[in-house]
Amino acid sequence: MGICDGRVVIVTGGGRGLGRAHCLAFAAEGADVFVTGRVLAPVDPPQPDALEAERFQQEFDQYVESQSVTGLTLAPSALQAMTPDALLANLASQVAQARTLRWISNDAMTRNVTDKLQAARTAIARSQVDASGNILGALRTEVAALSGKGFTSEAVALVDLNVQYALRLLAKR
Repeated sequence: MGICDGRVVIVTGGGRGLGRAHCLAFAAEGADVFVTGRVLAPVDPPQPDALEAERFQQEFDQYVESQSVTGLTLAPSALQAMTPDALLANLASQVAQARTLRWISNDAMTRNVTDKLQAARTAIARSQVDASGNILGALRTEVAALSGKGFTSEAVALVDLNVQYALRLLAKR
């Protein structure tokens, strides 16, 4: 059971890159994922050394196959390899977008999350992996506590799934 069991997630631009990574992460956490994109065929080459990406790819392919609609085939591409810093930079941007979608109730909460993401990125740049992991772990706990109190479940899932993935990438360093 994942944190998204029984939820439906719509991802625009989910055929490749970060959108695809989010689709895989949401699916891995039990969500039913609806994917839209501009490209029908795989675009990004597979990452041969990414066993985790391969596992997500297989699960996602099975999901897409089970959800395909007559006349439409969702053809995902491989999960892109990403650095923790790049992932956190993108997450900060998505958190700002989540505010415009009213997934986060006020600007102070948005700033708090983006400031902590920046602090984690700074720690990564200084090769302080443990410090970055501590910041991200605390952020996960804080955001989970705000579920329904300023953060919608979508915002919590967005932050939590990305931070979990960043923590996994940091653990491999």
